[in-house]
Amino acid sequence: MAKKHRFLEQTDGDLFGDEEKEVVKTDGNEFAEMIARESIRGFAKLRQGDKISAKVVGIVSGSILCDVGQRSEGVLVTDGLTPEEIEKYKVGETYSLYVSSLKNGIELATSISTRNAGLDGLMLAMNSGLPIDGKVVGENKGGYSVEITGAKAFCPFSQMDIISGKLPATYIGQTFRFKIIKVAGRDVVLSRSVLLREEQAGERTQVLEKLEVGQNLLATVVKIETFGAFVDIGGGLNALVPMSELSWSRVASAHTVVTVGEKVSIKILKIDTTGDRPKISASMKQVVGDPWDVTVETLETGSIVDVKITRLMEFGAFAEILPAVEGLIHISEITSKRRISTPGEMLTVGQTVKVKINAIDRIQRRIGLSMKVLEADFVEQEGKKRIADQTKIEDEHRGVEYRAPTPSSSMGNAFSVAMTKATQGK
Repeated sequence: MAKKHRFLEQTDGDLFGDEEKEVVKTDGNEFAEMIARESIRGFAKLRQGDKISAKVVGIVSGSILCDVGQRSEGVLVTDGLTPEEIEKYKVGETYSLYVSSLKNGIELATSISTRNAGLDGLMLAMNSGLPIDGKVVGENKGGYSVEITGAKAFCPFSQMDIISGKLPATYIGQTFRFKIIKVAGRDVVLSRSVLLREEQAGERTQVLEKLEVGQNLLATVVKIETFGAFVDIGGGLNALVPMSELSWSRVASAHTVVTVGEKVSIKILKIDTTGDRPKISASMKQVVGDPWDVTVETLETGSIVDVKITRLMEFGAFAEILPAVEGLIHISEITSKRRISTPGEMLTVGQTVKVKINAIDRIQRRIGLSMKVLEADFVEQEGKKRIADQTKIEDEHRGVEYRAPTPSSSMGNAFSVAMTKATQGK
């Protein structure tokens, strides 16, 4: 027969005393053994201030009942919650809550209510890590003034957020949850960033499990560097968008493309989890697609378009024709009016000029542009050259020796040449 198990007597109102665990033997009935093992399973001893996982099992007027892994359910009283906060709790879902009291069963909370804080409550919150609600009422030297009942609270600038660069107006007037990191008399020092990092740590594993190379998602820019921008993808995980992946256009600084706090769409390129902290790289430009595959088809050879000069080189100037699509104006194609040594003699970065598209090489991704073909002098010279070329072709067809036209005469050239030859032949 199976030995009877017994519980140690519970003292001092502690409902969660340790149990003496004894193995229950059965007559080979596997199911019976499983039930027996479950019946003598030990329960983790809870303490006030513990952060635990609570699964909602029922919602009644004024309370949310949660399975917290004990013999009795925990109760989250909804008096201190807003209607929006209450609405988010769903039966069957699991949430992170705090043990606020064990005097009358397991009482749960999302934080300490400011109206019931008091100095004793503040000390308890600091020692147990239980968050406290506070309203940011102003800015002072080094940080923010936070309003809580019974004490003057202060949150340093560095402890307000995990995203730097936000304006003070973003926080002032808002109510947040804080961790208490110091209580000195009636002066209290708070940290919101510590709480945010703890919450992110719980999300990190879930985010990594769902993250895949090639996945598109929405992220928040949290930091800008000379080599690119870091974006928050959730769970305290940041992905690096290198300079080369910010835009299809040439980028001199990441600041010209993104700002801290901005929401951007990214595509995951690489996930490396071999180190202490995952290394993730992403792209913004690949979300919108390559302009050469999307917009270059709208361009035609011979078209006249307005372009913006983007770079000056020794051999010519690059100009943006469409967003992220550039063409080259070779130095020989800038002007026909005079010889120039550098493109800078005629052009400046940012200048808008009119050009003609001479050639489009979609395989090599090159576009040849010309300014000089639109100059009046050049057009006149080209017209004369076309007439001369046509005359040459016609003369060669008749077997007449061709001589280039003189500047003073552009007409009747073929006739003059023929007459000279005829005279010499007499």
